[in-house]
Amino acid sequence: MLGLAESLWLLALSGVLRGVARALGSGPIEAWYVDQAPTEAAELARGLSFGVMAASAALAVGTVAGALIPAGLGVSLAVPVLIAAAADAVRLVVTLVAMPEPKYEASTLRSILRSVPEVIAGGVRLAVRNLALTRILMVSAGMGVALAVIELLTPAWMAELASPTC
Repeated sequence: MLGLAESLWLLALSGVLRGVARALGSGPIEAWYVDQAPTEAAELARGLSFGVMAASAALAVGTVAGALIPAGLGVSLAVPVLIAAAADAVRLVVTLVAMPEPKYEASTLRSILRSVPEVIAGGVRLAVRNLALTRILMVSAGMGVALAVIELLTPAWMAELASPTC
């Protein structure tokens, strides 16, 4: 949506949807790994740290590529966004195929959606009671805003730098 938005409300809606996507995607892979990995703490910590390292490297490469693609190829600023959407689609397919989920008790969509406010309230209560967790969440929120700004502004800034000045 961000790559094809032509109005302010579509840009705003894409921002909301990206925020929801980040919130929903900010731990499922790690949770799956913890559920499936050996129970030894050292192996678990090593695997999780490799995952964070890979995600950080991918973010760095994606940010640089998102700036260089429009500047180097002379294409629209929407192209890196559309490439990122395609990569997310591939990640979704790989996740669904390569990460089998253990069998759980069947739930209905209604029961899952009904439990969402309770889960959110429980998370907020936990964060308020635990000062260390509150600090982590505040730093994470600040980092999220900073990364969103970088992701949105870098391609335009690089395009401006690459354009000939008169």
